[in-house]
Amino acid sequence: MSIYQNIQRVAKNKKLSIREIEQHFGFSNGTMRKWQNSAPADKLSRVANYLGVTSDYLILGHVNDESMSEGVSSPKKNEASSLVAAHIDDDTSEEEREQIINFIEYLKNQRKNK
Repeated sequence: MSIYQNIQRVAKNKKLSIREIEQHFGFSNGTMRKWQNSAPADKLSRVANYLGVTSDYLILGHVNDESMSEGVSSPKKNEASSLVAAHIDDDTSEEEREQIINFIEYLKNQRKNK
C-alpha cells in the first residue's frame, strides 16, 4: 500500500476524511493524494501524530518491530493498543475497537500484576 492509502485507512477508522485532515493542517486540496511513495517528513510526522500512529506505520502500513526493539521510544499508553485496533477489519465499529483497546490494556495490567 502507498503512504496515501495507509493514511486513508487510518482516517477512515477514525471517521475522518482526507479533506478534513488537509484543512486541519492548512494543506491545499489534494496535497496528500500526491504522497504515494514519499512525503515531506515534517508533514507526515504531523499527520501521523494527529491520527495517533507513527510515521513508520503510515509509510510501511504496519509497526516496524525492529525499530521498536532498538530503543526507539515506545508508544504512549493506549497508543500501542490503538495501533492494534486500527488493524481490525474496517467494518468494526468504534465501540468494538474501544472494547478491543480496553481488553488489551486489561491483559497488560494482568501481566504486570503477576
